[in-house]
Amino acid sequence: MSINNAIKKQYLEAMGVQVWQERGASRVADAAVAVPGIRSMSLNQLLLTVNDCQLCELSLSGESKVFPVNANVTKWFIVSDVPLAENGNIASIFTEKSGFLLREILSSVAEKIETTYITTAIKCVQAEQAPSRAQLRCCQPYLMRQIALLKPDVVLLLGESVAQSVLSKEQPLQQLRGQLHTIEHVNAPMVVTHHPDLLLTMPLLKREVWQDVQLAKALVEP
Repeated sequence: MSINNAIKKQYLEAMGVQVWQERGASRVADAAVAVPGIRSMSLNQLLLTVNDCQLCELSLSGESKVFPVNANVTKWFIVSDVPLAENGNIASIFTEKSGFLLREILSSVAEKIETTYITTAIKCVQAEQAPSRAQLRCCQPYLMRQIALLKPDVVLLLGESVAQSVLSKEQPLQQLRGQLHTIEHVNAPMVVTHHPDLLLTMPLLKREVWQDVQLAKALVEP
């Protein structure tokens, strides 16, 4: 954690916000062995490596991969689960309704979706299905390198499967949200919240998401 993040940590602890140091780095390091040279890759080199990836069965499907390269603004780094094939197989990270809802969520803390970096834990486009843990592990080195390269102020993890995978935790989302997480060797604080898809069927959870996004907002430099 940098001096700047250490100050933020003290500030949040003074507010009564729990700050957890995760011990998940060993699994990240083990997975990264399967991607030679990843720690020295640029964002464009990482994109080429992702496009050629054959680490799991998803790569055999022939589907395209989603990997945003726009890194003009990196204060907010948002991680969804999987890119979906919609509208004639054009890949998208969110459905139209979920994307609109995310805009509203960010707007509630005076942020815009256009000034955030949004990516997925799984890089291969697939049908509407939950990613397996093995698939998430295969893609995790790419995600961690993205974070290392972009150096965001905060990482917002959307949904239980993404949060459990990134943090190497087994607890349900309700036990992971509402607090700040940090991972060894990853210099970016992380906040967990519900995926916008869930809010479409359970709108009462919007209050919890607003609380989580407020927590993330406190970590963002003005």
